[in-house]
Amino acid sequence: MKHLHPPYDLPEEILDLLRIDNPGIIPEIADVWHMVGTDAPVADSSRKERVRAQVLASIQASSSPAPPPVLRRRSERSPLRLAFSRMSLQATAHSVVAACLALLVVASFVMSPDIVTVRVPSGTLVSQVTLPDGSIASLSAGSLLSFPESFDSTTRRVTLHGAAFLDVEPSSVPFEVVTFDAVTRVLGTSFSVEAWPSNIEAASRVVVATGKVEVRSREQASILTPGQALRISSNTIETDVNVPLVTSWRTGGLSYSNELVGNVLADLERRYAIQLEAPASIRLRRISIQKRQASDVAEVIGDISATVGIRYRAIQGGYELYLQ
Repeated sequence: MKHLHPPYDLPEEILDLLRIDNPGIIPEIADVWHMVGTDAPVADSSRKERVRAQVLASIQASSSPAPPPVLRRRSERSPLRLAFSRMSLQATAHSVVAACLALLVVASFVMSPDIVTVRVPSGTLVSQVTLPDGSIASLSAGSLLSFPESFDSTTRRVTLHGAAFLDVEPSSVPFEVVTFDAVTRVLGTSFSVEAWPSNIEAASRVVVATGKVEVRSREQASILTPGQALRISSNTIETDVNVPLVTSWRTGGLSYSNELVGNVLADLERRYAIQLEAPASIRLRRISIQKRQASDVAEVIGDISATVGIRYRAIQGGYELYLQ
């Protein structure tokens, strides 16, 4: 069974039911729950809280099978386009879970009717998305990108949950990437943004390849130039960053520097669509590892285990890491 590792904030009522009936879709629900709770591009905080309350109420109140509601196109709105991978209601046995799934999807529709949301399936190396202005976003496995069907004359804004490399078309209209803890603003450049709010010690990280980037958080605003990087939690600008190596995930590589093993395992689960089990004593260790090519998952797990001094064994659907 694939467990949801902390610090996901999904309520235990949802987790308990999903673990029994359909544990494979837990990460999908976690993504939507987080988007409704914190990342929805168009919604005020009170409205989002009401939606989250409705989800919990539906769990407590549902007791008989009922088909989920069908979203119909409204003439005054553009059709909803979602790309969540393998979110199948047919695999859900109890109406409680079906109601939860349906309500979460309806919530994202109601709150952002003109927003296109793209979800890259686990097991996908990279997926490219062309934005309304011609900019290109390369997304890693498990990433979620939301953007309007057309940008307005004041800003080109996208919302990111995950990792993306963006090649932005030059324009006088600012381009903004909104993550859970920061806003990255440019006019025309190329850079990467990584923002997994479910990570241990979660913090957005921005790496600049070309041009100039402004990163704003609650604490401060920083200007980055090519070869520089910033992790929001430290507010310290890194210099002389090897950008091709750091962004090698786009071409089949991987690169981690003093990263928590738990975060690395979460990346690998998304990338290879596998299950990786490990106790907290392993997840809270740190690792530095770089590979230009990482197509063989068994080799990657072996390298990680050797680097941090642990053992591993194959289990159904993946691997288990354990102490010697």
